[in-house]
Amino acid sequence: MLSDSLDLFDRFIRVSKELANLKELATPRYRACARDLYEISQRLLEANENLSKWINRFSYFDFNSKNARAEFLQATKEYRTMKNGPAFQQLRFHCHDIEAIYVQHIKSGIRDWFTTKNKRYRVASVFKKLSQHDAKMVDYVMGELLGLLEKTLKELESIVDRSKPKMHKAEKVRLKFKARLSEVTPRLEKFNSEIAKFVIEYARIAKVPVALARERN
Repeated sequence: MLSDSLDLFDRFIRVSKELANLKELATPRYRACARDLYEISQRLLEANENLSKWINRFSYFDFNSKNARAEFLQATKEYRTMKNGPAFQQLRFHCHDIEAIYVQHIKSGIRDWFTTKNKRYRVASVFKKLSQHDAKMVDYVMGELLGLLEKTLKELESIVDRSKPKMHKAEKVRLKFKARLSEVTPRLEKFNSEIAKFVIEYARIAKVPVALARERN
């Protein structure tokens, strides 16, 4: 599951590089395509950045801090508030949203830009898989990544939420959690960095401002 998800993101980056370099995309005729590519890229970036934010918050938590106990309990409280509220939806991108945006202008643009059937299929298949991938990605996020985080937080709470917490034990648990994610976090960060470039580039081509998430929702 993890390999499939990350490989799909890598394919999206490769396709985005091709599309961003197309001369046709920069013409007024295809400005709506550029705008929709920006929209899809922004949605993918937001979902992955929100996921990375929570993973990193606990992966890099400083148990050496003088206020580590209070800071950890506050961070855990904020995480649980997020998980039980509407902000939890920010951890996912929605396949029907991706598909709806894709079919507006990008699908027909791909037919115009790529003359060979193989190229059209290769590019179009990435968007098709993204539009079908949401449920699998959510299953992975819920069942594995956040499941591991939840298990780690419970273990840390049992150590930290005591009258005399043993922070060296909490540090060991943190390091084990970080080590378990050694394959995930570098690739998520790479994807976030790469897709951020395309959010900016597609916005430039489409002549639209880069919007904050709360401005779009």
